[in-house]
Amino acid sequence: MEINNRVYQNIPTNIITGFLGVGKTSAILHLLAHKPADQRWAVLVNEFGEIGIDGALMKDTGAFIKEVPGGCMCCSSNLPTQMALNLLIKQAAPDRILIEPTGLGHPERVIAMLREPHYRSVLDLRATVCLVDPRKLSDSRYRENPAFTDQIALSDVLVANRCDLCSGDEIEAFYRFASASQPPKARVALVVHGAIDVVWLDATTSETRRAVHPEAHSHPHDPHGEDHSHGDDRVRVADARWDRVENSGDGFFSCGWRFDAGMLFGTQALEQLFSREPVLRIKGVFHTERGWQQFNAVDGMCTARPCMAAGASIIEAIDRSRNWEPLERGLLDSLVP
Repeated sequence: MEINNRVYQNIPTNIITGFLGVGKTSAILHLLAHKPADQRWAVLVNEFGEIGIDGALMKDTGAFIKEVPGGCMCCSSNLPTQMALNLLIKQAAPDRILIEPTGLGHPERVIAMLREPHYRSVLDLRATVCLVDPRKLSDSRYRENPAFTDQIALSDVLVANRCDLCSGDEIEAFYRFASASQPPKARVALVVHGAIDVVWLDATTSETRRAVHPEAHSHPHDPHGEDHSHGDDRVRVADARWDRVENSGDGFFSCGWRFDAGMLFGTQALEQLFSREPVLRIKGVFHTERGWQQFNAVDGMCTARPCMAAGASIIEAIDRSRNWEPLERGLLDSLVP
């Protein structure tokens, strides 16, 4: 690929995948913190919802970040992804690219896109890394989800994250699961806080390389190759100082809120709200009385930690239903008078 008289060739490229709330963003932040000091890395992020959270969390890493909103990275056309990727290559001229699809995405289409003829000499597709929470393997909703099974099958490196929260039986179950996974993995590992080793990014197997073909344009679970961006399903609600936007696809629903940066939230009130709300996944960055805080909540377990200031307080929630009114009321009740 030649852009502005500069030729871009063989850029090492990795896909970091995994189901909702498994810690992909933490893993990417760890990789960026431990990359070779003389290299420039870039990250292409796709989120299921319309409000980009991960870009705000990564902006102080020194990496070049480009977001593809609305869960469209795994759609049949891939046009938004190609445009974002081309712009990322042009602006960053990176030594490595990390791609984070949404946790609900099928990585097959992403891999197929990266192997299209116009990228063949530009990108050097290295290991696809899949993170798993061993505690979820006993839950059929995860284990039998088509996106989850595809992420496992198409990975070169299979990583159990959050192992500090797992029992010995859950770790053993993960090893049995990994041993039975086909095709075999180049590496199986246990980590905490997404502490992936940079070296694993170059661990690949011939079996997984053969698992996806460049001509693949539709997913077996989506035989008609439909676009999953669902633009017609989007709902936007606006107020003077905040707005809400919804999206849906593959049986899941998302809702994102963006609040004016001058609106101050109570940290404890948010923690209590996110811990009691029966929502599958919540991620947000808020301006609070303790400064800017990042919140993550999965299955009622909420964590908060300081983060860089953002231009607005933002939150994205994902669930199997679309009753967002209780969460919205809770957010507004969490404002500091």
